[in-house]
Amino acid sequence: MATKHATEFKNFRPSAAEADHYWQQWMTLNRYRSAEEALARLFRPRKDKEYLDRSDLLIKCSTLNDFYSTSIYSVYRVVEHYMGVENLGQRMAQGDLSLVEELRNVPTSDAGERTRDFYSFATKFCAHHNAEAFPIYDSYVDKMLRELRNRDRKLKFLNNDLKDYRKFRDIVCRMREAYGITNLTFRQVDIMLWLAGKEYFPITYK
Repeated sequence: MATKHATEFKNFRPSAAEADHYWQQWMTLNRYRSAEEALARLFRPRKDKEYLDRSDLLIKCSTLNDFYSTSIYSVYRVVEHYMGVENLGQRMAQGDLSLVEELRNVPTSDAGERTRDFYSFATKFCAHHNAEAFPIYDSYVDKMLRELRNRDRKLKFLNNDLKDYRKFRDIVCRMREAYGITNLTFRQVDIMLWLAGKEYFPITYK
């Protein structure tokens, strides 16, 4: 994937054409496309079950963690935390946005005195169950939304609003309206912003 200089960001405009461009690019990235196809099969709704049992969660969380390289070193603690959320499967199917806030803070010990914030992972988990209701948050989407706000002045929000899931979803919806791309799905928007973010604002590791 080619890297562009941040100064070229002035030429980027969220649009159906850009979304199609990045979607076609996405389809050439075999690693990501194959992972997406595998996740779609794994997260396919099961008509015979209205809940998620421990084995379901362990397989799904482990696979998400591996494919997205989210560096969760104790997936089982995530699974145990998710097991404690009432009506998890039903609420995801209904698009209950409060779930992300319930899922994100995972205890790091049995005592539960400390937690780690796996916000992005929680959005990915919900989105793969119900893509129409849950947009995905990650650092590149965060960066792109802030840069669009600062450049075009079409959006108003505080940086911390992106870490509040209801506000984040609202910002994504307002961004689609501001740029006339309400016909794009959350997944199309996510892929466009994620790939554009990697091009214009790549993370450099020292």
